[in-house]
Amino acid sequence: MPTWNTPNAKPWGQWCIGCKRQQILYTQTALGLLHTKKAQGECVRVWGLLVDGHLHISILEKGTVMNRWEYAWLIKHRFPQWLKGKSWPVVIQDHERCLWCDEPTKAMESIGVQVLDWHPCYSPDLNAIENAWSFLRKRLDATHLGGDELERREAFVARLRAATAWINKHHYSGMRSLCRNQKERAADVKYYEGARTTW
Repeated sequence: MPTWNTPNAKPWGQWCIGCKRQQILYTQTALGLLHTKKAQGECVRVWGLLVDGHLHISILEKGTVMNRWEYAWLIKHRFPQWLKGKSWPVVIQDHERCLWCDEPTKAMESIGVQVLDWHPCYSPDLNAIENAWSFLRKRLDATHLGGDELERREAFVARLRAATAWINKHHYSGMRSLCRNQKERAADVKYYEGARTTW
């Protein structure tokens, strides 16, 4: 549910509703869990970038958390290959402090990516990658073998990569549409004045 009543929210919504066709990208961190029946296990941190219907992921090393240096490295070494053929892309990202430090900001500038910095701080209904994470979680649940044994990290990571490839193949059209409906999303959020929408 977006926090619509913030200083940046309404201008951002107006921009979405009035914008022309642009390459809008969505990036965010997610946590995967090595499953057991008791829902206990080790968290696996995953960074995702949704590019016109295609989800790209980068799995952080064990014990690593996203910080300014990790994010700047990711931008410099992963974003260019993920963004091939995309001109003048605009990235929507969370408002975690580390994402807005000098290092990632300069890294974005160096590869020609603009970060949209005037949108609601809490806006899952406006971020299409939330829908991609939902597809991914459902696929992970469907491929989990069950049992009481804790899944090994290596096995989970392999299953995670396979699940990402699967949703990119089987949900590409749907995710592509979700990446291109910002006007509709913004209109719904504006209409409901920050209440939960169907997105």
